Amino acid sequence: RDDARDYQSRKQQYFLPARARPSGVRFRTQPLQNRKEKENDMTNDLKEVIVSHLGNTVSAVGFAPVERFAQAPEQHHPAKICKNAQTVIVLGLQIPRGILTSPDYNLYGLHRSYHTAYRRLDEIALELCNFIEAQGKYAAVMIPSYAPMVFHNFEPWGILSLKHAAVRAGLGAFGRSGQVYHPVYGSRLRLAAVVT
Repeated sequence: RDDARDYQSRKQQYFLPARARPSGVRFRTQPLQNRKEKENDMTNDLKEVIVSHLGNTVSAVGFAPVERFAQAPEQHHPAKICKNAQTVIVLGLQIPRGILTSPDYNLYGLHRSYHTAYRRLDEIALELCNFIEAQGKYAAVMIPSYAPMVFHNFEPWGILSLKHAAVRAGLGAFGRSGQVYHPVYGSRLRLAAVVT
């Protein structure tokens, strides 16, 4: 019973909205699977610096070692995107709940909200790349939140699957629909990423 309460307490800390979250708790990462992954993982100090730098500019941020992308299609693997890639940083920005309840204009508002969020996420990701590279030996490549896309058999693919990256970074889980659902924001989280 104490274990269940402790789990609920930790779960609440990780998934509280940014303004209600205790200081120092900004993200949830999945536990490391093996020692090799631990060796290649971005240092915790740099993660904390990145989280602190982002502040309240994003609703969620998570980190996934490149080893978690072993099943990714070859042309969409983080190692093909950034030379010597070690970590994928996934950023999420929420879309306001109210837009889903608008009686007459929800489709227009939702469409506009998405594209406003995509533009903002791209700007944040670009700035984060420059910040990471200023820290020293790191190279960083932003993954756009919406376009460009490549097409395989007339099916659009992003440079890197942001949905899979978000799950691997611990930001949510796949639902039956194939969408990623965050524990607090549900499917309202728009995504971008940085590979470093």
